[in-house]
Amino acid sequence: MALVVRILMIFLSPGPLRADEFFQYMEPAYYKLTGHGVLTWEWQAGIRSWLLPDMIAQILKAGHALGLGYSTIFVRIVFALCSLGLVAGFVYAGWVTEGISGAWICGMSAALWPDMVNDSFRTLGETVSGNIMALSVMLIYIAMKKQGKAHVGFPILFAFGLLTGLSFAFRFHLAPALCLEVMIVVWLTGARSVLPVAAGLLLPVCMLGLVDYQTLGHPFQSIYKNFYLNVNEGVALRYGSMPAVFYPFGLFHLWGAAFLPLCWLFWKGMPEHRYMASIPLFILLYHSMISHKEISFVYAAIPILVLVASFALSKMARSGRAIHLSLLVGSLAIVELGVLASSYADAIHKNNRIMALQVKANKMPDMCGLALVGQDGGWWLSGGYSHMKPNRALYLLTDTTEGDVPSTKYNYVIGGDGYNIFNKDSQKIICKNDVCLYHVNSTCDGAPDYTQFSRTVVRMNR
Repeated sequence: MALVVRILMIFLSPGPLRADEFFQYMEPAYYKLTGHGVLTWEWQAGIRSWLLPDMIAQILKAGHALGLGYSTIFVRIVFALCSLGLVAGFVYAGWVTEGISGAWICGMSAALWPDMVNDSFRTLGETVSGNIMALSVMLIYIAMKKQGKAHVGFPILFAFGLLTGLSFAFRFHLAPALCLEVMIVVWLTGARSVLPVAAGLLLPVCMLGLVDYQTLGHPFQSIYKNFYLNVNEGVALRYGSMPAVFYPFGLFHLWGAAFLPLCWLFWKGMPEHRYMASIPLFILLYHSMISHKEISFVYAAIPILVLVASFALSKMARSGRAIHLSLLVGSLAIVELGVLASSYADAIHKNNRIMALQVKANKMPDMCGLALVGQDGGWWLSGGYSHMKPNRALYLLTDTTEGDVPSTKYNYVIGGDGYNIFNKDSQKIICKNDVCLYHVNSTCDGAPDYTQFSRTVVRMNR
């Protein structure tokens, strides 16, 4: 069930969760393989690591070797398959904690909880790092539960350190929470754990430094330069400043009626699972102190929060203080799918509109160039070159760059619903919400300009 729902979501949600999903990860990977791709100011300033894009590039190459081309759908399917490790971890953690009731309830929570489903296939550092962090928490928890805190083996401790280091390498912003997690584990398992945990942790951290050195010129440049520009220079504030209560209210908006029961169950599970419960609370706390906020920034807290709540519900089911297990698991599935279909469906639908039109344009046999037209062209909801027909140029025409690209460079346009009123030679093909796909020319003349989109995005950000 978990895999079916995730695969279905890939096709129901071709659009991005956030612009970063494509433009900070998928596009650089595609650019590295083809030479065509949108490089935003972050990449041109050298504040992003190539670690995850390089991994995505290898998956794209594997899909190409299988005859799929450089398929972004294939990348998403691979990410979805990898996310099943989180589901397996939930099932096993539930089993060792509360037996069969724990396995079913925890497994169903991981299989269908909206955030874990909707984010399972996303090429975002936040979601990849968050899933790895949750696995590290469950790995050491299960080991301590089965072997005892003082008898956790060196291989498990090394693997814990490795997962913690990987989580940091993919999202260094989780460093405070990861430090807390490591300190708690060392305290619980004793000083003997320092060496294997440190050895495992240093491997991916050194790998990050090496990748930065080879691609950016300096070890860990994607960390220190990112921090300097976003904090010291205040670049992050250009994208908005949110109040401290943004995350609780944001999660309440997404989870709706499920918010209060989940918080209550988490509260019930806290006394017995203080180690795990402290981590999501700390993530929410220190991210709330940062001015610029996105819900995806605290994704790492959500799987652990859901796991603690699932333990509490499982304990109630095992002790007979809840309805029959089959009814409870079925009700849990209905609630989770209901939240996914209600709270998340509207955002997914809105984020799909540009991508749906881009997919339609790619299917046109005569398409030789595509332009996004408007004040900002809705560029952040497009798929960039990684979602374009090969060897076709993508242009971004804003109010300030309208004359930069001759109309003979493209023959399809994605623009507002009234674009054809002011452009009599355009023919409306299909609309999604307030944007439409138009056919404007029969042929394209001259060499395509594959860098115009990147130049325009960088100019807009400046």
